Amino acid sequence: MSNNSKKPFGLKALTAAIVMACGVSSATEIAPYFEMWYGGDTSYPAPTLASAQQQLGMKGVTLAFTIAKNGSCDISNDGSGNNLLDGTMKDDIANFSRGGGRVVMSFGGAAGTYVEAVCSVDQMVAMIEGMIQRHNIRSVDFDVEGGQLSNTALNNTRNSALKQLQAKYPDLFVSFTLPVLPTGLTSPGVAVVRSAAQAGVRVDLVNVMAMDYGSSISNGKKMGDLAVQAATSLFSQIKPIFPTKTDAELWAMIGVTPMIGQNDISTEVFTLADAQTLTAFAQQKGLGRIAWWSFQRDRIGSGSYGEYSRVNTANFDFYNIFKAAGSGGTSPTPTPTPVTPTPTPVTPTPTPVTPTPTPVTPTPTPGSCYGAWAEGSTYSVGALVTYNGRNYQAQVSHTAYAGTNWNPAASPTLWKDVGACSGTVPTPTPVTPTPTPVTPTPTPVTPTPTPVTPTPTPVTPTPAGTCAAAWNTSSVYAAANTKVSYNGHNYQNKWWTQGDNPAQSGEWGVWKDLGSCN
Repeated sequence: MSNNSKKPFGLKALTAAIVMACGVSSATEIAPYFEMWYGGDTSYPAPTLASAQQQLGMKGVTLAFTIAKNGSCDISNDGSGNNLLDGTMKDDIANFSRGGGRVVMSFGGAAGTYVEAVCSVDQMVAMIEGMIQRHNIRSVDFDVEGGQLSNTALNNTRNSALKQLQAKYPDLFVSFTLPVLPTGLTSPGVAVVRSAAQAGVRVDLVNVMAMDYGSSISNGKKMGDLAVQAATSLFSQIKPIFPTKTDAELWAMIGVTPMIGQNDISTEVFTLADAQTLTAFAQQKGLGRIAWWSFQRDRIGSGSYGEYSRVNTANFDFYNIFKAAGSGGTSPTPTPTPVTPTPTPVTPTPTPVTPTPTPVTPTPTPGSCYGAWAEGSTYSVGALVTYNGRNYQAQVSHTAYAGTNWNPAASPTLWKDVGACSGTVPTPTPVTPTPTPVTPTPTPVTPTPTPVTPTPTPVTPTPAGTCAAAWNTSSVYAAANTKVSYNGHNYQNKWWTQGDNPAQSGEWGVWKDLGSCN
């Protein structure tokens, strides 16, 4: 769902771009997501990038999204196979650039085939180099979600291409946009960042999607506070990956992207007050970027939440709040104190921000057709639909926004093909899962972000005072409840981890401190 000088690059401009790429910046970049398929639509108060620049002074934008065209190594920007970047958006991007605007080209997203899944390394290099040369785009973002998140082959292709491109274009700014919980990135998300750093890619920014946590996590809490908590958790996660960075440089590597107004989770609403909270935090810490989904939704109106935030009191309310962080202006509200909620033992529930949820809703009946998929509808995890004579089951909760063409056949990250069908619509029988205790101890634990209910491995108590095997920074601790010792203390992991220092984990981190040992 979020950087780039557009003027001809002489030596002075190149030097400035390299400085920015290395994380030295005086203010937070404000770069909302612009839905390219709505570009030029005059029903919006600012239908083009150039008009947003003229009306608002907008300096940055994130273009959503570049995916593979019909499963081939070619550009599509709207889910229907159209190359809007080189088509209807081309002149608008050029005008925005001439006015000093910076463009972030975002690859991936919630639906469609990722280019790194169908392109070779050389093809991917050529595709991005074409964007650099034709549009002077010097900032690329990779929005990795759903089942793509844990695909190491995609990581390898992407990392190899980016390493080559940064060697040729030292000012190429690289960011990753990833799902997050208030406790931080999931393990596959951490692996995306760590693999890029280990491959020699200069990671300039990690942008978290502060949205759609799930009602079991967000109920009764303010979305602004949860966004602050997620960014704070991310800081602790990237610190061991980039050990030579100062704290200020690490904060400048963090971006936050909320979904303004009504989120896909009905109980989650990111209000104008939440925007003020995030703006104040960005100013206090020097965050690298604030983006939001989406620029077109930042308008007054009460229609579909896919097109309206439903909380605006005027057009561009959110832009006018967030821009204070970008200009270095005065915060709209006092700096908030991050809220650490008291964890309650729960059985983890799959949410849209977790990889490959396992549905616990209707089991598809072979051969029988379900209700037809419809554009504009909202689907929950496990929902069953029929499209072009085949049944599909939703892998994540989402809204099939009008114009995106996120149909089941074209969106493998959203839908799982469960076979051909014919006949009438069956009545599905909901399956109620039997909860399994998350841990054998009565101590409340933070819900593990893995969407399936884990079968706990019985923990054999280590005799009091006896140290377990020493923690090793390069070892992979895949099984939960593995014990290690570090600096005279025993620790026990809650989920998969590698390289996370137990002593720096904290209450919400991967390691639980079991006490001193010798």
